[in-house]
Amino acid sequence: MRSVVGVVAMVFTLGCGGSSTDRTTAACQRIWDTSCAKFVACKVYLPGTTTQITAAVCTQLRANGVMTCVMDDGAGIAAATDMQVDACVQGFADFACTNLCNQVPQDPPACNVIDSSTNTSTYTCAP
Repeated sequence: MRSVVGVVAMVFTLGCGGSSTDRTTAACQRIWDTSCAKFVACKVYLPGTTTQITAAVCTQLRANGVMTCVMDDGAGIAAATDMQVDACVQGFADFACTNLCNQVPQDPPACNVIDSSTNTSTYTCAP
C-alpha cells in the first residue's frame, strides 16, 4: 500500500482530497488505527527523533493519515472486497515488532491485494 506502514510514517514526517466513498474512508480509518496501534505497541520512534509514537500522537494525526490513505490507496481499497480489507487489517494487528523495528518492513501479504507498492522507510524502536 505504498506501504500502509509507509503512509503512517509519511504522515508523521510531514505532520500531516477527501474520501471517495464512505466504505473507503471507513477502511482507511481501520487501517490507520490498527497500524498506528502497532507502532505504539512496538515503541516506534517518530522519524528522525527519539520520541516514541503514542496513542495521543495517533489520535492527533488520524484525520490527515486517513485522508492520505484515501487519496493514495482509495482506488485499491474501493476495488477490494470486505474480506480482503479485513485480512489486511488483521495482518497489521498480527504484525510482529521483530518484523517492523530497525529495518524496512514489508506490509502484511494480505495488504498487497490492495496495493503492492513497497515501503522504503526504516523504523527505529525503543528497546
